[in-house]
Amino acid sequence: MKNRIIFDLVFWVFIKGYEILFYGSGNNDFSYALNTSLSRFPAELVLYYTGMNYILPKYFELKNSKKLIIQFAVALLIAAVAHRTGRFIFFPKSRLDDNFIKTVFSIPQLLVAPFYFLPIPAIGFMIYIFKRVNQNEIQSKEVEKQKAIAEMNLLKSQIQPHFLFNTLNNLYSLSIQDSKQTPGFILKLSGLMEYMLYNATSETVTLDMEIRHIENYVDLEKIRYGNRLEVSWDIDKGLYETRISPLLLFPFIENAFKHGASKDDENTWISISLKKESKWLVYTVVNSVPDSAKKYASTNGGLGLTNLASRLQLSYAGQYELNRTSAEGSYMSVLQLAIL
Repeated sequence: MKNRIIFDLVFWVFIKGYEILFYGSGNNDFSYALNTSLSRFPAELVLYYTGMNYILPKYFELKNSKKLIIQFAVALLIAAVAHRTGRFIFFPKSRLDDNFIKTVFSIPQLLVAPFYFLPIPAIGFMIYIFKRVNQNEIQSKEVEKQKAIAEMNLLKSQIQPHFLFNTLNNLYSLSIQDSKQTPGFILKLSGLMEYMLYNATSETVTLDMEIRHIENYVDLEKIRYGNRLEVSWDIDKGLYETRISPLLLFPFIENAFKHGASKDDENTWISISLKKESKWLVYTVVNSVPDSAKKYASTNGGLGLTNLASRLQLSYAGQYELNRTSAEGSYMSVLQLAIL
């Protein structure tokens, strides 16, 4: 409210001051300019505040436009009467036989009156419209941002149950075997859960944190697969401080185990590479695919990769490439992210 009062005060002082100087300088008669400005002022006030406080806000609230046109016409008529009244007071020579009714309610004069008092309220209306359009645009962007955040959080929440389902199956397998590796498995799982609870909800994380999360997961899987699983790493350590959206790299590993290693009863392998090429971060995961799982090589992967595609579009639209290809006995996924 205080800001509005200050704005209006500055607006009217500037406008009326400029008007008096303009007309006064042009006619070399500042008394005439002052009277002219004062005679228009009541009409300008009526139209300005009716438009600013009622008609324009209703218009932006998408109220009945026909009704608003009628209301604006009524406000224009009242303002015209106010203008003619001002002329009657400040310019006695304009009076018709000194008759107030004839002077103020002269139809030809009322029709012409808006051309005198309309320009200044129109300036205020344009400022208001510009501010509202800009405000609506900002609000629209904020709504889209919040929508994207909500969608991103939903996709992350879908990743966690999917991951937990697979990991708890591993824990169950160890528990029924009464394995000595169970305590270590639980400790690793605790580390993974800590990452998901306190880091994966952030907008970005360092690659170092993401890689350690993947290493923990791979270590858990190694407990289950034993010597028949071979995992090779080729990580550029200079990328460790690079920041990316959390849990982007993990679905590739999860799917490599789910659709590759878990289908192979013999020796299986996974190769993980993370390099920098020009302005791109290139992440490559290649895994063996047994004959029994060849169908996987022709599909797009599971829920994890479906979510991944959605998250990439939200966080890296136009700044990523995702390719998946199959060959005899292997499946390769390549993700390229622009380094921001």
